[in-house]
Amino acid sequence: MEFIMFVILALLIAFVVMVLRNVYLSKRAGRLVASLPLLVFSLALINIVVNFDEHNLWPIEIAVWLSISFVVHILIVVVPAFILGYKGHK
Repeated sequence: MEFIMFVILALLIAFVVMVLRNVYLSKRAGRLVASLPLLVFSLALINIVVNFDEHNLWPIEIAVWLSISFVVHILIVVVPAFILGYKGHK
């Protein structure tokens, strides 16, 4: 169980760094769009903390919401960049 918790923590840190990097490098409206996955994940964490007695499998729930947030991030930020042929930040 400790190894799984370490992996979840590592993925969580990677996710937050990835989203914050995209928020920092985006321009105006792109910042709001890039921060949406972090908002989704934050709402899930708040739900787990507020209703902790109802969430017996909270590590698994965090992993699931983290996976969903990664997918949302990829769909919102990465896919449009590939479609538009984005070359990188200057």
